[in-house]
Parts: sequence; structure tokens; C-alpha cells
Amino acid sequence: MAPIGQVTKREWPKLRRMLDAGEPALVGLVRISSKNPVRAGANHQVLCIGYQFDPGPRRLRLDAYDPNHPGRVVQLFVDLGQPGHRFTISQSTGEELRGFFVTATQ
Repeated sequence: MAPIGQVTKREWPKLRRMLDAGEPALVGLVRISSKNPVRAGANHQVLCIGYQFDPGPRRLRLDAYDPNHPGRVVQLFVDLGQPGHRFTISQSTGEELRGFFVTATQ
């Protein structure tokens, strides 16, 4: 299995195409790394509704509806980095975040 940073970088173009087409996207948030299926429940899903991307430093801000935070838009901040630089990701709510992937669509 690929490291979650590589998965997230690979998923970003798919997410961008969906959002550019005006489609919100259901995104799985990876919050923990565990082979224990009970702990997998700590991962989460949000509905991405927009983004802002700065191609120079390859920084991404995703706007999302998170059912755990009703009535507000939360942000995911992703530094996709340059080759050889560290991948970083965080969430405006302060919850732990390791990466994301676009969930299956129709």
C-alpha cells in the first residue's frame, strides 16, 4: 500500500476535476494509521465543496461541509510540496489528519 501522502497527491487531480465541474465530492479523511479495524472508525468523511490552489508552492485549501461541525465550512490545508519535500496536511478544526481520498462515485 502506498504511503498516505502519495495517495493524497494522486487523489487531488480527481478531486479538482469534480469540483471544477461543479460537483461536490465525498472525501474520506484518514486520521489514524492502524491495522485494527475497530480503530478505522476514527476516520471520517466530509463533503468538499470548493478549493483554492496556489501552484507555486503547491499549497491547497479545501472547503468542506463536515457533519461533525454543522453550520460552518471547515478547511483542509494541504502542502503537496515539491519533489523531495515533506507532505503536510491539517484541518481547521484541529483534529488529526494524515491524508484524504475521494470516495467511489456512481
